[in-house]
Amino acid sequence: MLADRSIEPDRIAIAIHGTAPIGEPDQDVVARLAEHFELDGRLLVLFFGAIRPSKGIPTLIDAVALLPHDLDVRVVVAGHPTANVDPAALVAHAERLGITDRLRFEFRYLEQVEAASLLRLASLVVLPYHSASQSGVLHHAAAQAVPVLATRVGSLDSEVRDGIDGRLVPPHDPVALASVLDEMVVDPQGLEAMGEAFRDHLMETASWEAAGRTVADAMLRWASRT
Repeated sequence: MLADRSIEPDRIAIAIHGTAPIGEPDQDVVARLAEHFELDGRLLVLFFGAIRPSKGIPTLIDAVALLPHDLDVRVVVAGHPTANVDPAALVAHAERLGITDRLRFEFRYLEQVEAASLLRLASLVVLPYHSASQSGVLHHAAAQAVPVLATRVGSLDSEVRDGIDGRLVPPHDPVALASVLDEMVVDPQGLEAMGEAFRDHLMETASWEAAGRTVADAMLRWASRT
């Protein structure tokens, strides 16, 4: 986008979002959240973060409705809605599809310890985004060895190696999202292996130290030209 504004290419530096845990899980918080969402041993598929139109929650709701009825999972959407999102409309959408027994909403800001504790409980993080540049949620999930199911938008399809540390689907496609979600959650061992590969890959290639070096090198290079 910067290049489209006629900014010289050598004046542009790209620093990848750093990978680090969002916080430390707390066992008491983990237990409280497991009880609150009635997990009872169910596999948890998690969306968390700011809820805005670009995040594709209606697509996720439609995908959950397409999952096999005997698939024993709990899908949780947790985060603070922005001003242009109507939480009641999202709940009504899920109610019309008859999936409120499988899909739970938590419309509020999550403290760091809560987000980290939910990630401790989660087997998979879903990012059904319609558009994005980068995703902090993706990097927080990787830092806690939780694989992602993401859409091919922004940098997500270059940071997630499809089939190795997560899966990728087209945006705006609930059928594809549901199909791949079903494939992933029936293989808990595969999810665990993906999560470990995801953590190792992004901790090596997308650390905050690497991001800092990119910024520092760019500033030194540009300063030498003035």
